[in-house]
Amino acid sequence: MDDNLPGGYSPKPHQRKLTQAVSDWQPVREQMRSFRRLESALQQLATAIATGVHVATPTLHQEKEAARS
Repeated sequence: MDDNLPGGYSPKPHQRKLTQAVSDWQPVREQMRSFRRLESALQQLATAIATGVHVATPTLHQEKEAARS
């Protein structure tokens, strides 16, 4: 990004505007596993706060399923 933006890119002053400029997050979801994991973790956190039910992931079941694959 540094090469493609006039004046370069620095996360601290530019990240908020860059994030707000994205209008369609679906391509990011499709291409970046780390983004999908972040999004899932944030959803789980919000649910835990709203319901008072806390969750730790990945669960043992998920780890066993992944080991079988």
